[in-house]
Amino acid sequence: MEYAMCYWLQKTTEHSLGCVLCAPGCFALYRASALMDDNVMKVFSSRCETPQDYLLRDLGEDRFLSKLLIEQGYRIEYCAAADAYTHAPETFTDFFNQRRRWIPSTLGVTVSILKNYRRTIRINESVSFLAILYHVFYLGLYILSPATITIAIADAFNATTDIDVWAAYTLACFPAVAFLMICYHDIAEEKKIICAAIFGTYYAIVMMIVVVGTI
Repeated sequence: MEYAMCYWLQKTTEHSLGCVLCAPGCFALYRASALMDDNVMKVFSSRCETPQDYLLRDLGEDRFLSKLLIEQGYRIEYCAAADAYTHAPETFTDFFNQRRRWIPSTLGVTVSILKNYRRTIRINESVSFLAILYHVFYLGLYILSPATITIAIADAFNATTDIDVWAAYTLACFPAVAFLMICYHDIAEEKKIICAAIFGTYYAIVMMIVVVGTI
């Protein structure tokens, strides 16, 4: 569902507005002359020296490469008629590690493009001001989505059970707060992923209760 929404909705929207912001590595076809252009492959292949470099380059290298191409004036398109195949995550550990890389890189690269939007619009005629507004709106939703989901779970839990509203919010927020505290402690990565799986199961059980209560 994640892949379907990303391509059928998000990529087609970005394509319609002028330029796709990220050509995923597993589904992308690049023009060699574009990759060898100034400030594309040279910057892409340089070593990471700062935390920002690590965030933008290593966590989402395909998104960073797309950013470099867009800033050089190239247009990235979405082709719905293309056939492409990839291996999606099959275990929770693989999925969690994928999300842990993708979410920070998406935020970082999007903010980086928006910071220099005037220069990008001037250099790249396929990037319109409407596209920039869309990405500002998308970034806002991206940041607010965890809180929105937590509030929705709490409200649904309160509406379908006899638990008062503050207890419902406590049940909805506790796993997220607990996991945040766990991530700030020096704990092995495997144990953090196990905790994420446990909290994910907890949320699944809560939503099952909500669905049954709603019915």
